[in-house]
Amino acid sequence: MKKFSRKNSLFKYISFNAQNEKYTKKLLLDNKIYLSSPKDFNDPFDCTAEFSFGDNEYEKYQYYYNTLKKTRKDLTEGNIKRRINHLKDSGWINSKQTESRTESIIKNAINDIGVLCLTKKPDNLLMWAHYSQRHTGICLQFNHKEGSVIYDNTSKVIYSTEYPKLNFAVDPEDTWKKILFTKSIQWEYEAEWRFIDLRGYGEETIPPDLIKGIIFGMRIPEENKIKIIRWYKDKAYRPGFYQAVKKEKEYGIDIKPYKKFHEVINS
Repeated sequence: MKKFSRKNSLFKYISFNAQNEKYTKKLLLDNKIYLSSPKDFNDPFDCTAEFSFGDNEYEKYQYYYNTLKKTRKDLTEGNIKRRINHLKDSGWINSKQTESRTESIIKNAINDIGVLCLTKKPDNLLMWAHYSQRHTGICLQFNHKEGSVIYDNTSKVIYSTEYPKLNFAVDPEDTWKKILFTKSIQWEYEAEWRFIDLRGYGEETIPPDLIKGIIFGMRIPEENKIKIIRWYKDKAYRPGFYQAVKKEKEYGIDIKPYKKFHEVINS
């Protein structure tokens, strides 16, 4: 088996036990992956933002004008302007209640997006401990080369001490992405990247070769390694299999080819 390389790759740590074995098998054998909703993230601060729909009356007018123009194709230019002017004269545009309702609509839309959280680091001690059940699970290596399914819809997470500030009146249309790709700086060690699917969260089919490697944790039982490898016995495509091992002279992990692969797959 060839030497491990992290080039053009993103990774995901998962535990492997009786509770999630069915999910893992479906992912590896049936190519079914689950995209999460942001509302289910473990960090309650995730996807929090400071919203603005204009810093002055003109910007607020422009925001609601642009929104109507984009969402109500049946209205003429004159109808749109009359509606906005009516809302402006009634005080609706400057109402805190209006802004709160609009903010709620945006948050609900964000929560309907499917997200797959990944990382650039396959050898992070904390993530092996937290997300791979104290090094007893596995770490999946995804193909992040140009042309792969996740390449065009994946972005790097930005870490900050403050919530992102979104002014929907003047910022670009995709400014909402700041919500999905900004986290507290205390999570910076994760070096996270996120794949998003605007069609929604839930189960999705991926190409068989999207997962190009499986890394066994340092403490994963030998019988679980054998079980996972044998799942691929009759599969046309097989990822690389690797073993995480302790470095000899420093706190760290080396990732080496799993030497018993051929012995197991042929048994």
